[in-house]
Amino acid sequence: MERFIVVMLFGLAFLGSANAAQDTSVLMIDKIKQSQTIAVPNRGLTMDEVRASFGEPSNIKGPVGQPPITVWEYPDYNVYLEQQYVIDSVVHFKPKT
Repeated sequence: MERFIVVMLFGLAFLGSANAAQDTSVLMIDKIKQSQTIAVPNRGLTMDEVRASFGEPSNIKGPVGQPPITVWEYPDYNVYLEQQYVIDSVVHFKPKT
């Protein structure tokens, strides 16, 4: 019984530290998003709207898979499109030196 209690306490401590680490990661991601000052295409824009507002991408990957996903690469961010619509834009992380 004593061994069971020790194992349970260790397990709870491990879960607590894992949750704390996860919370730190989420906070870091939120902090990066808040400091983002670059304009990127919003979800729902069409390919034509992105081209009109942001210009031609420097590289295009895809489409790949079903539904087809295409990645448009710009110097500071990537735009992910499903068929012809933006599903997400991701700014390249550049650590401060």
